[in-house]
Amino acid sequence: MSTTPSAAVVKPELREKLAECQRQLEELAAQLPDALDDWSAAERQVREGVLRLGRSLLQAWSDSADRRGEAPQCADCQERMRHKGLVSGQWATTLGAVQVRRARYRCEFCGRETYPQDAALRFGAHAVSRPLAEVIGRLGAQGPFAQARQNLKWDYDVPLAKQTIQHVCEEAGAKQLEREDQQRWALAALSPQEQLQQLPDSELTPKKAYVYADDTMIHTEGDWHEIRVARAAAVDAQDKVLAVEQRARFLSCQEFGWQLLLLARRVGYHRAAQRAFVADGAHWLWEIAAFHFPDAVQILDWYHLSEHVHQTAAAVYGEGSSAAQDFQTGLLEDLWEGRSREALRRLRQVRKPLRARTKREALRKLITYLENNRSRIDYPRYRALGLQIGSGAVEGACKTLVGARCKQAGMRNWTRRGAEGVLRLRAALQTGDYHDLWTPPKETAA
Repeated sequence: MSTTPSAAVVKPELREKLAECQRQLEELAAQLPDALDDWSAAERQVREGVLRLGRSLLQAWSDSADRRGEAPQCADCQERMRHKGLVSGQWATTLGAVQVRRARYRCEFCGRETYPQDAALRFGAHAVSRPLAEVIGRLGAQGPFAQARQNLKWDYDVPLAKQTIQHVCEEAGAKQLEREDQQRWALAALSPQEQLQQLPDSELTPKKAYVYADDTMIHTEGDWHEIRVARAAAVDAQDKVLAVEQRARFLSCQEFGWQLLLLARRVGYHRAAQRAFVADGAHWLWEIAAFHFPDAVQILDWYHLSEHVHQTAAAVYGEGSSAAQDFQTGLLEDLWEGRSREALRRLRQVRKPLRARTKREALRKLITYLENNRSRIDYPRYRALGLQIGSGAVEGACKTLVGARCKQAGMRNWTRRGAEGVLRLRAALQTGDYHDLWTPPKETAA
């Protein structure tokens, strides 16, 4: 039988304990300096004092709070478990350490024990409150875990082990990804007609919607592995960004395509007047575009194309030579103005008299590259439509989302699950919806 106080007496008991808080507040006020010039000292004193008061009040509330609840069923025996008293433990919170007593239940048949209130009191299996876990996730997504630990101590006076911070961050992100994966798997298992009905909707009606994708490398589990980066963006008639979604995942091309589609739906891609899929020349990207975004204008990234032309010019005429510069300038001018046929003719004429195998091969690769992307290099049309012709947004995501957090010095000891989890939190920070991940019911699929 529960020994906790009735809810009717919780607040009266708490009010009795407020007298001590009042005394501490008066002492704090008495210690403040007299001169306005001492602002810095006064601010620090007030902040530290208020944190102490807050911790004291939270502790008093925790001591008085009603702990009664319905006895849970045993997960193994399905029998009603019996209350076995209260167990005290220390919780790390945004106000500091607080002692918490919570109910313990035991199954009389199998001996299994559980603390049902833990789900509301702490984050996962960690002696950390959910509000503090939200802070930890933000700090850990922004920079190295060691720095997050130091910042947590500086700003909140909460000492935690680096490993605890890492585990909280990875677990928080992984929980979000698990929900997104469940939605993606369920959607992929449906018939095409059912998929159309189950795709998420959006309240946005953008003028233009862009879908981008790329990949980069992360050192995980002893070697370098490819991680795919997805980005979807919606803009209005003035090209003002309305919404952005991005993810970095270790997914197959097929799974990544579904991930990209779900992100696009979230930013209102299906409601946009103009839709574009912008990418480099990788074949797997265009397969995703054809399958999931058949109505999108496919655009070969102009800067990747320019880089291919530059490399070919250097291989044929020598890096930095005037002949290479003339070749590059003329070819890019043709492509910029939409004269792809003339550009291909120029390349074949240059290649025909050459005998050097490396030069001929360089030209052959560029010719093939242009021929394979012939339908994606109509740049005058794209400019007339007001569409972006570069995939710099997703390349930037590869650097700022993935590289800046996972590829700096000392950042090689990742697991795939850990890296994906932290990058999920980091993506939410960059797109401005990090707090939503922690707001019930936390339904933030894909």
